[in-house]
Amino acid sequence: MKITFPGTPAHDEKTIIPAIQAALQAQVLNITASVSKTGVASLSLSDAYPGYALQLDDLAAGCDLSYAVKGEWHQLVFINNEAVADAQLTWCGDKMQLSALRCGPMATSIVDALVMAEKASVLHGKSVELRLLSAPALHFVAVWLHGADEERLIPVAPTPDALMPMQLVAKDKLFRALVPAAQSLKQKFDADTTGARGN
Repeated sequence: MKITFPGTPAHDEKTIIPAIQAALQAQVLNITASVSKTGVASLSLSDAYPGYALQLDDLAAGCDLSYAVKGEWHQLVFINNEAVADAQLTWCGDKMQLSALRCGPMATSIVDALVMAEKASVLHGKSVELRLLSAPALHFVAVWLHGADEERLIPVAPTPDALMPMQLVAKDKLFRALVPAAQSLKQKFDADTTGARGN
C-alpha cells in the first residue's frame, strides 16, 4: 500500500512547531517533561492530510461519503518518534496556522490504524489518499483511505465500540452502522424539548 498526500498545502513548519510545543507545555502535564528535556529538535510532524466531517442530519438521512465536508488539515505530532497529538491546521490569510491540538489516544490510534492498513491484503499494491473522517455528533473518527476504485475506513479513538473501532471496513459496511446510530440520536434530539440536545 502506498499512501499519498495530494493537494497538501505548503506551510512553514518552523512557525507551527513552536506553537505546538508551547501548547503541549501549557496543556499536557505528562508530555511536558519530555518536551522540556528534549526540545524542539525531537518534535516532528507527519505530512499534512485533510479532515472531512459528516453532519448528523445528513447521516440520519442516509447520506454517504459524498456529503463529507472538507475542513481543517491535520498533522500527527511525534516526540521521540512517539505519536502524542493531532494538530489541526487552518488558513489564516495566506498561511497555515495551528488552530487546535488534540492530545490523548487518538494520535496513537491513527498510527496503529495505518500499520494495520499496511498489512491488509485487500490494500496490497494499491495507492490511497490519507484523510480523516469525523461525525462529531456520534464521537466518531476514522482514518479514511480514499482510493480510485474503493473507500476503506478504520474507525479510531474516541469512536464508540458499536461503530467498529480498529477494524478495516468498506464504506458500505461502515454506513450500515453509522446511519442507524445517527437516526437514533437524531430522534432523541428531535424529541428533546428541554434544550439539552437529547441528554
